[in-house]
Amino acid sequence: MVGWVVRRINFGNEEEGGGGQSDGESRVGERHTRFLKVLDEAARADMAGVASVYRCAQSLGLDFVGKEADREEIVGLVRDLQEAGYAKTVGGARTVSAERLALGGISVTEDGRSQLQASSS
Repeated sequence: MVGWVVRRINFGNEEEGGGGQSDGESRVGERHTRFLKVLDEAARADMAGVASVYRCAQSLGLDFVGKEADREEIVGLVRDLQEAGYAKTVGGARTVSAERLALGGISVTEDGRSQLQASSS
C-alpha cells in the first residue's frame, strides 16, 4: 500500500483502510497517482517541461473538451495535486479552472517526482 500524507492530501490505495487520514485530509488515491505519472511523462517529453492537460486527459480516457464531468474531474485532480505541491500550472497561478488549464499547461514539481519515485519502489 502506498500511503503518502502531504499537507491535506493522503495518497494511498483506496481499497485498503488506514493510511493515517485525519479530519483535515482529503482521501485520494490511484487516480491522482496515475494522473501525476501521466503529467510527468508528458512534461519530460516536452522541451519546456510542460504537459498539455488535454493530452494527459486523453491518456486517462477522459474528454477534457467535450464532457463537463471529465473536465471537472481533471480540474479537481490538478487542484489537489497543486495544493499538495506536486504540480504547478504554467505561470504559477494558484487558481485552477478549466479555462486556465485549456490555455496553459502544467508541470510536475520536484516534490511530485519524489513522490512518484517513492511510490514505485
